[in-house]
Amino acid sequence: MKRLICILLLCIVLSANAGLVSTQRGGPNANTSQTSWSFSPTSTMPAGTLGMVVLTCPNAGGTTKNLSGFTDSQGNSWTMRVDTIYNPGTAGQGIEIAAFTAPLVTQLLTSDTMTVTFTTAVVAKAALINTIAGNNGAPLYIASGSVSDLLTSGQTGTAISMTTGSITSGDIVFCWNGAATGSGNTFTIDADTTNGTWGSGNNSISAGTFRCDRQSKLTTGTGTQSWDVSFSSSTKWQCGWVQIREASAGTGTATSNGFFLMGH
Repeated sequence: MKRLICILLLCIVLSANAGLVSTQRGGPNANTSQTSWSFSPTSTMPAGTLGMVVLTCPNAGGTTKNLSGFTDSQGNSWTMRVDTIYNPGTAGQGIEIAAFTAPLVTQLLTSDTMTVTFTTAVVAKAALINTIAGNNGAPLYIASGSVSDLLTSGQTGTAISMTTGSITSGDIVFCWNGAATGSGNTFTIDADTTNGTWGSGNNSISAGTFRCDRQSKLTTGTGTQSWDVSFSSSTKWQCGWVQIREASAGTGTATSNGFFLMGH
């Protein structure tokens, strides 16, 4: 009996320290001139997780940031974490990328919608949706960045390279790009295994030949991460990163039913 109790306690400890888990929830895209773009997740985004959406579109505002808001139909509070532009000189000819996060108090079903608004109408758009789950309620946003902002040259070619800030061991880092190219341009992911292994990646490709590609890594050591990916043909690009961390034990996340989601 004592041995069985020890085994059960060990299982509970291992479960409580299973780490962050990221789940893909869709990759919407569109190719219609819009100032408001709505889309839905392809699977339920549970309450008590952290929702994250990264997206890319042309820089319709030129050097002016064009993303003006992000909401969902259940009233969760979304915060813009990244909004950065590569501007080669003409409005609409460069790339704007952004990242939004929200601790989900109310779950989002496939019948719910998320809506991003633009100051100036945008045609080609691509996004990637996911949730990050932890043991102590919704994980925490820690930091973010991008390879540059408002550069006018130098971000055209087949290779993309970006270095993040220092990522603490056990945190998860997401890196994504926006590129002015479509499905005919082969994307090669990063296979580096320094302080963790990059995931297989996800992508969303607009019919307007804009695309969004993303990888994540659950880190096993502290340090910067280098994200080095490539395309088979030259393209304009921009990329960014977001760092997420497990919430402290006992903090929990309030949900719409009045309960708290807690770790063991």
